[in-house]
Amino acid sequence: MTRVLLKGGHSSERLGVDLLFEGGVPREIPSKSDSTNLSPKHGSGCILSAAIASNLAHGKHLFEACQEAKHYIEKRLSSNEHLLAYHVE
Repeated sequence: MTRVLLKGGHSSERLGVDLLFEGGVPREIPSKSDSTNLSPKHGSGCILSAAIASNLAHGKHLFEACQEAKHYIEKRLSSNEHLLAYHVE
């Protein structure tokens, strides 16, 4: 059983909606912010995967871990207009 997180950041159909496939069944993870106003950042994929791994290590289920990581990375992408993200709350 393979699990896949398909990022929707560049989707022309549903901008910002990610899909988590578990057992072939897709579950949507919508954006909490306006995805058109997010600045591209260096390392955003690495930040996302690290946030998912951290959430899983804290005992969260995969869907919740991906959902929380997505919201975390959205905050980082909107933190400033430069290529580096700020990680302070």
